[in-house]
Amino acid sequence: MSSSFALDGLVVEVNEATEKQLVQLKGIGSKTAQLIIQERQRAGAYRSVQEFSARIKGMGKKKIEKLLQQGMRVNGQATFTVPSVEKSLRSATVDSYVSSSKKEETAEGKMMYVRPKQLSP
Repeated sequence: MSSSFALDGLVVEVNEATEKQLVQLKGIGSKTAQLIIQERQRAGAYRSVQEFSARIKGMGKKKIEKLLQQGMRVNGQATFTVPSVEKSLRSATVDSYVSSSKKEETAEGKMMYVRPKQLSP
């Protein structure tokens, strides 16, 4: 059985689903369904499965894959892809350099601007 086909023909789009529709998926109870709806109302529609996973506590890769097999869809997507490690590391390195060269937050919560360290030849 392919994971792209929902079991029993059930398809639940999290950006449109009611609490009653969400709890039909094994692994989503009433509390989680309410959290999904509240987060959707607070920050808008989920744009991807990865974004849904990041915004909803307890939605790891394994749980989401099981939900997708049951018919859950996020913005029409039915697959969970993890960005390549190299790309993630590259962007994290660039982001940390940019943020460290512009400003740092002190323990007291105040922002102070610092110069990037000079590399000696």
